[in-house]
Amino acid sequence: MSLRRAAVPTGLMAVVLVYVLAMDTLAGPISPPPELPEVTVAVEPQSGTVLCTIGAGGLGADPIALPEPEPEPEPEPEPEPEPDPDEPEPDDEVDEEPAPDAPDTEDEPAPDDADEDAGVPVATLIMARPGGPGSTPAQLERTDIVEGEVTTATLPSVFPGGDIRAAAVAGEELAATAVRWRDAAVAVGREWRVEDVDGVPDASLAGACATSSADTHLVPGLSTAGGDEARLRLANPHRSPASAAVSFATPGDPEAPLVLQNLSIPPGAVREVIVNDALPERDDLAAVVEVTSGRIAVEGIQVARAAIGGVDGMSLLSATTSPAEDWTVTWLADDEEAEPWLWVLNVGERTAAVELTLHTEAGGEVPFGLSEVSVPAGELRRVDMTGTFPDEVAEVGVTARSNGVPIVVSGAVTRQADDSPRTGVSVQLGAATDTRWVVSGVGSEERVEHLRLVNPEADAAVLDVSVFDGARIREPEALQGIEVAPGSSTTIDLADHVPSAAPWTAFVAAREGAVVVGRLGTDAGDGPLHLVATAGVPAASWLTSGTRLLPVQRPGLVTQLGTAGPRAPAGVPGGLLQRDVEGPADDAGFEEPAEDAEIEDPGPEE
Repeated sequence: MSLRRAAVPTGLMAVVLVYVLAMDTLAGPISPPPELPEVTVAVEPQSGTVLCTIGAGGLGADPIALPEPEPEPEPEPEPEPEPDPDEPEPDDEVDEEPAPDAPDTEDEPAPDDADEDAGVPVATLIMARPGGPGSTPAQLERTDIVEGEVTTATLPSVFPGGDIRAAAVAGEELAATAVRWRDAAVAVGREWRVEDVDGVPDASLAGACATSSADTHLVPGLSTAGGDEARLRLANPHRSPASAAVSFATPGDPEAPLVLQNLSIPPGAVREVIVNDALPERDDLAAVVEVTSGRIAVEGIQVARAAIGGVDGMSLLSATTSPAEDWTVTWLADDEEAEPWLWVLNVGERTAAVELTLHTEAGGEVPFGLSEVSVPAGELRRVDMTGTFPDEVAEVGVTARSNGVPIVVSGAVTRQADDSPRTGVSVQLGAATDTRWVVSGVGSEERVEHLRLVNPEADAAVLDVSVFDGARIREPEALQGIEVAPGSSTTIDLADHVPSAAPWTAFVAAREGAVVVGRLGTDAGDGPLHLVATAGVPAASWLTSGTRLLPVQRPGLVTQLGTAGPRAPAGVPGGLLQRDVEGPADDAGFEEPAEDAEIEDPGPEE
């Protein structure tokens, strides 16, 4: 009996094994779970920092000495003592000289006082919070950086659809103002109005503030020829030192001045490079700033003086950290007084074939006689746009598209006039399309401001525009549901929607499609032109790309919810200038982030 009982389980096991083998043979291997698609979405970060150097502090080093201006020889009343060889006669004159000397000394204090009052005006920082009702207000903190001194202060909260304004750090020394926001995204820009300052023309500069999170900064468009002067500012708002090497792309071989190959930027410091000192008399240059250690922000100024070139003005030189295949410049002008051109920098390893498209109110058109431009690898090309516009069209937007080669594009316009104060220059970095934009300006009675809306895409865009005038949010019916046809551009006169002299911030949101939004402003009347042409602040500058939270299935385990990619470091201390997880620690009074516990690898079993 016992043998029969033992045979029953053995037989059952044999039957089960045969069944399992048959199922494995018929069913085949178990297929792995399907891979879920990775969905990339726009994520609004909880904090961020930008840096404004242009408009903070003074103009740095003395202006470049120009050969022709002759105000210096004007103090030549001294040649009067030339009759000194006739000693007897001058003796009588010497007695009379002290009388005029006294009034001269009395007149001197007046200009001295004027010099003390005639400082460089400080830029206005404009911090705008995009978003609608129910969105979270943003908390702001500013840090003023002057050589050897860092000061931090809290700013008022900024609510959705509004802005707050503050003056950048003042002083004659080089400086920078960093703005940190948290809890909600903020678009930060500045406008700098320079008037009655010795050595520089009256002008206005405006644009978004820069970031310090890249290894390479590109400024595609500088000139040092004639009365032109180009300056670059390198700012380090962090606690660890930084160093950089500056080289220049040209229409030929690149140039790397030895003196600019190891620039040191200490913590909390700003350094200025006057390009004319290294590469004088160059019409076309593009700056390539390689960060060799630490992190820095880069901006520049282009100065034009009528003493030689016939044009007075200044323009902000914005840097980009991301070359792309498509760039759109929202405004170029071509008429009897304006001269337009593009600078195209090829940062790829092969020749770029660049197609150009003009954007007018009637739609997109190919420039007359200029359908394609060839730019060799590593070189810069100036593309003269004079005479390429359609008939009876004086203002256009321009898009440059390459054949897959990364490029950087900027557009420039010089405006001539019989009266030098009515001349001007603008250098505008191109931009990519986006669905949300913020554009701000400082109001003035004589100011004429326009928004430029350009649609380089193949689909129509439908836009809503709201304007904050410093007191309330305006949503004019005429600015709701604006349709911009594919390839076309539209201009909005802000005088129809904002009170004169009121500060303003325009928020542009696309219901459908995507556009590039820019600003065009000038002063009316007979005074200085104060030409400003610049792109707005796109949502891409305050949003980051993230991966949507998706389930990750692992065979044999309970399904876990997580995301792929490295973990964010934990325990990062707060406060500006305390965010350098890289770099050595110093004695600033905080601990480095705690490291994860090490897990020993037992290694292969013997």
